[in-house]
Amino acid sequence: KPSAYPKKSTLERINDVDQRTVLNVSAKAEDLNANPAQAGDILRIPSVLEKVEDTIALRGHVYRPGVQSFKDGMRLTDVISSVDQLKPGSDLRYGLIKRYLPPQQTLKVLSFRMDRALADPSSEYNIELKSKDEILVFGLYPRDQKLSPEYEEMAAQAEEFANSSAAFSDARITGLPLDYQTSSTDNAQSPLLDRDRAHSRTRFTVTEFEKEAAYWGRKWVIDEILEELRAQSEIGNPS
Repeated sequence: KPSAYPKKSTLERINDVDQRTVLNVSAKAEDLNANPAQAGDILRIPSVLEKVEDTIALRGHVYRPGVQSFKDGMRLTDVISSVDQLKPGSDLRYGLIKRYLPPQQTLKVLSFRMDRALADPSSEYNIELKSKDEILVFGLYPRDQKLSPEYEEMAAQAEEFANSSAAFSDARITGLPLDYQTSSTDNAQSPLLDRDRAHSRTRFTVTEFEKEAAYWGRKWVIDEILEELRAQSEIGNPS
């Protein structure tokens, strides 16, 4: 297939003493000809990595969320060039950029003011971007308490995930909608509820996640970021 990565191919083979061995081959004709096929051989040709390099992601209260190509020297206004790209009620005074720093892919979070970046693109407010940055734009106003049918379905999926999770089987979501309210007996487990809620995004497609984040607002998104920052803390080096 076009997605194959033959340089990392392996050949599993049973040797003369009935032990299974693994040979590294490139899947080129000369390598394969040097290893004539034997009974029990398994040739594995992996695919290229799923991750995409040199991209910028735009998410949140925008008309066209998604991924676009990155070029060196890109700044915030190269991705959001005007307020026309933002939905009505966007927060122009506070947004976030998620950035993972090599070599350990440590999360760093930058805040930005879109109003000042657009007013003066040559200023420091027009932050220079890095490859794989994720730009998050928030809305100013909360949604109505009543959920639409599509959000009802996603809320049910989130609740099902929390109830069925082996890692957090004791946590449950009881108070949908607008925030995941818990009964007084569940207050001690609120961190688990927050984590279940954050991990429930893995059940959604990208489009569904955008809708979910837009509905629950910045708290839903920021809680997940805080959880990730806490997880990378070290003794003597809090996040």
